[in-house]
Amino acid sequence: MRTARNLAVAAGLLLLPAFVEGRDIQVASTWAPVPAKVDGTADTWAVLLRPLGDLPMVIGVQNDADFLYLCLKTSNLKLKKQLAATGLTVWTNGTGKASTSKGFGVRYPLSEQREGGKPTPTPAEETSAPSVVQPPPEFELIGPTIENRRRVELADDEPVVAALGDDSGVMVLQLRLPLKSSAVHPLAVGAVPGTAIALRMVTEAPKVSEGKRWKDHAGRPDTNENQGMAQDVPDMPSPFSLWLQVTLAPPPAPPAAK
Repeated sequence: MRTARNLAVAAGLLLLPAFVEGRDIQVASTWAPVPAKVDGTADTWAVLLRPLGDLPMVIGVQNDADFLYLCLKTSNLKLKKQLAATGLTVWTNGTGKASTSKGFGVRYPLSEQREGGKPTPTPAEETSAPSVVQPPPEFELIGPTIENRRRVELADDEPVVAALGDDSGVMVLQLRLPLKSSAVHPLAVGAVPGTAIALRMVTEAPKVSEGKRWKDHAGRPDTNENQGMAQDVPDMPSPFSLWLQVTLAPPPAPPAAK
């Protein structure tokens, strides 16, 4: 047991610098010639998806002059349950460094619905045809600091757009985030095409009754600071935090004059 514990601690120490400095994964965005659809389907994303580190998930990134587009897919049942239960927080900033002191974040989907609301739907484990899951109607907007949080209704004409879908048992989670701030929406990535941004992806332990614990991948109670606050759910992975450095694509060069 001591050997296993020491190995786990050593692995955590090896990963710590990557989390702090945001150098664990480098991702190149692709220029979007037309605004990318955020509708819970990933048909047009197939050639852009790439593995997301050790997570059983793939990610695709696009941008144009105004927005950053993200598409995440996973067929892992445990991860799908985790995302449906706690949501995924995506924090971005235009510094290119791992920091939540600048930029803003979005958490989606939200499982804690207001009184009279419906719980967050979980994409089917098995289905014969792609389908779009009825999206949760709100997301959590975070910023200008990580302590500032408020719920916002989803709307197609808002700078932030999110969608949740199911493609033959594969969860599809998509986000559109503004690169530039405006008077009506001051929170933005704060970057222009052709520059590097930092992007954090994090899940949290669910807030449940005292005395229950989140379980790790092997079904053992987690011993971190969240102990006693998380649900006794042995078939969910432990919460994760991952920083990426994303290089925004520049606009295509204009055709040469003849």
